[in-house]
Amino acid sequence: MRVTKKCAYCGIEFITNKSTKRFCCRSHFKKDYDRRQVLKKREERLHPHYAKKTCEFCRRESEIPFDIVKHPEKFNNWQCPYCWADMNTIFQHRNSPNSHEQVFCAVLEMRIGNSGTTLTQVFHVTTTNPGQ
Repeated sequence: MRVTKKCAYCGIEFITNKSTKRFCCRSHFKKDYDRRQVLKKREERLHPHYAKKTCEFCRRESEIPFDIVKHPEKFNNWQCPYCWADMNTIFQHRNSPNSHEQVFCAVLEMRIGNSGTTLTQVFHVTTTNPGQ
């Protein structure tokens, strides 16, 4: 079966035996491949995709906004965008029996310290009627 197709690189019509062939010759296939690789590298440079990390505190996955290989010092100070827990705080409290509560309190203190507000705790006390 002979099929007339149009080359995806130069646009010239050619006759082929296969219906999946897209190029009239091997050199046009190579040129198109090289062009696609250049576009792929340019896209990666303009919109980089970084590694994803699961927070050890809230267990949510998020993208780390920097390159770990180029900036390894930033990895220990990375804060989860969901719960604000950083790696140093988690590492400091890793062996304590109530580590989850300690990390939660440390994160809460960081949030309050950054916002400039004060924390007020409200207690609800049930009272009984003195006449009873």
